[in-house]
Amino acid sequence: MEPAAFIREIAGPGRRPLYVLSGGEPTAVAKCLAAAAGAVNPGVRDFNFKQVLDLEAGQAGRLLGEAATGPFLAPPRVVVVKNPPFGAEDWKALAAYLDDPNPETSLILVLDKIDERLKFFKTVRDSGLEVECRLPKGPALARWLAGEFKSRDIQASPQLCEMVIGRAGDDPHILSGEAEKLSLFLGPGGTLSAGHVADLVSPGFDQQGYHLTDHLGRRRLREALGTLLEIFSDGHREGGKAKDQADDKKDEKKDSAAGKIGKTLAAIENRFLAFLHFKILAEAEAGRVEEAADFKPPKFISDLRSYPLKLSREQASLWSWPDLARALADLEEGHRTLRLTGDVPGQAVLENLVLKLGSTRRRT
Repeated sequence: MEPAAFIREIAGPGRRPLYVLSGGEPTAVAKCLAAAAGAVNPGVRDFNFKQVLDLEAGQAGRLLGEAATGPFLAPPRVVVVKNPPFGAEDWKALAAYLDDPNPETSLILVLDKIDERLKFFKTVRDSGLEVECRLPKGPALARWLAGEFKSRDIQASPQLCEMVIGRAGDDPHILSGEAEKLSLFLGPGGTLSAGHVADLVSPGFDQQGYHLTDHLGRRRLREALGTLLEIFSDGHREGGKAKDQADDKKDEKKDSAAGKIGKTLAAIENRFLAFLHFKILAEAEAGRVEEAADFKPPKFISDLRSYPLKLSREQASLWSWPDLARALADLEEGHRTLRLTGDVPGQAVLENLVLKLGSTRRRT
């Protein structure tokens, strides 16, 4: 259901014992939770509206105990939990709870992501208990961010919102935080400028990945290698730390590095698939490809914002068909090496890939 439907339902007699607010879009989540709090009798809100913030894996029973507790004086009682680190057994317990829930309490789970493989989430969707609080994609994301600024009495053009997204990435919590930070700096009635964005918006991993692929698209090998080093520089800051602290975080760092490798490789692959897409379109527009109507563009193309879309189209013309074919073959080899050769460090594979893609091949 849409957030507006949830807001109507939670305030009336048709409220249900459980809801999942999925997607993590902060404004929609905040409105839904405000409506849930408003549904509780204000005289007993301290008891009947509770947010459980410190759950751990294996503690679904504690949450279900809160859900089973009856309201004080008059219903409803509302219990909220955000992104609990539950495992499979916890979700199984919640699925069992749905068979016989407490009708006087509404349990609200706020989740950035859901695991569609689990019975609990299948039941939630089949029963219409999911409230979709998802961030828009593509050009709509800049309009959403402009709305975030407007709600804080700040004027921000779509172009500047694109710039913020380009620097900070598309995580809704980060974007909302940047909007809040900039609004506090500018004050009510302020106007956002490019200088404010450049000076105050914190660059994230997405920006680094964007710059890496931009340098590769332009054949700037030195800059591409420098950006790749920046992406992995966090893994080289052990100096001065105690050995036991490093040992405690060994697995965490390994997971973080693996995540960066996967995201970086995906960013590079998407950029070159975009080149392929736009080269085929160019061939079709020139009448050199008869079956262009049968070509289906990669799904991520529809999610690209206007400026990256324009940039990819322009850079595609810099790559000849032979060079692009070699680049796609290099990417496939990189995937295969990472998949099949566990003893080769992932960072070394990416460095080798960037060297190949950024080499000065003759364009024809």
